This record gives sequence, structure tokens and C-alpha cells, in this order.
Amino acid sequence: RLGSEVNRDGMLYIATAQAFLDGGFTAAKASFAWPFLSIAIALVARITGLGLENAAYLLNALFMAGTCALIVACVSRRSPEIAWPAVLVVLSLPGVNEYRNELLREFGCWFFIALAWWLALRWEDRPRWTGAIAVQAALACAALFRPEALILYASLIAWQFFGAPRSDRWRRLAMIALLPL
Repeated sequence: RLGSEVNRDGMLYIATAQAFLDGGFTAAKASFAWPFLSIAIALVARITGLGLENAAYLLNALFMAGTCALIVACVSRRSPEIAWPAVLVVLSLPGVNEYRNELLREFGCWFFIALAWWLALRWEDRPRWTGAIAVQAALACAALFRPEALILYASLIAWQFFGAPRSDRWRRLAMIALLPL
């Protein structure tokens, strides 16, 4: 039985996770059209032995902590002197603080978006195919939580179109636009 503090969306995700455990992907998809958070909850519950509700909260906590750490890592990579103020800003974000007790797909989406940007900053220093594919895969994972994340592929392409060195622009564009194309 779900705790009384679980938000309405969270109740749906947990019920869908149970459907996944009982009947696989088809059952989860029948319960909710975008079941990927629920599948992750079910897998975490199965691996850890936690109940579905606790597994969901654990997953959200990991996604939130990972997002905060990745945002600070991105800022630190570009401007190490403002890393500590970035920590304070990230810790004061309303999206993290006001909704931390709710089960939301946004946390997984934010984590994978932050991971994509961190990977993109690393890729910028050493543009290799494996790095470009990792960036694109992270954005694809973000879209498993919120399909709107796919729009960020356009920002990656624009970033390379306007920001890549002229001599390397087309190669970098091909690398970073491979998956969206």
C-alpha cells in the first residue's frame, strides 16, 4: 500500500512499476504511456530489495544529487573560481528544494541533461566519435523521462555550428548531429 505522502504522479509511477514487475513492458505501457521511470523504479526495487515506494525515492534522490553535482562540475570546468557560488545556487534551486518529496520524471530528465552537458564539455576538448555518441545517448536517456528533452539536440548542433573552430566545424557537426539525423 502506498504511503499517504506520495504525490498523484508518484502513485501512477509506482502502480506502473508494479505492473512492470507483474507483466513486463506491455503491462507497464498499458498502465502509463511513458513507463521508463516506472521501469527504472521496478529494477531498482528488484536489485536492492526495497519496496517500490522506497526505491522510487532512492532513485529520485540519486538523480537530484547527480544533477546538482554535474551542474557544479560543468561550472567548475569552465570557471573554477565560481565553483563554490555554483554550489550555493544549485542547493537553492526551487525545483530541487520544493519538490524533493515528490516522485517526478523531471529529476531523471534533469540528470541526463546535466550528464549530456558535462559530456559535451569533455567532448569539446577531445572531439572523438565515442564522446559524441555518449552525449547523444545521454540526451536520448533524458527523453525517456521527458520527451521534450529531444529539443536540446538542436542546441548541441547550434553550439557546434556557431562555436566550433572553422577548420573543424563540419566534422564536429557531423559527429554531434549523427543520432538526431
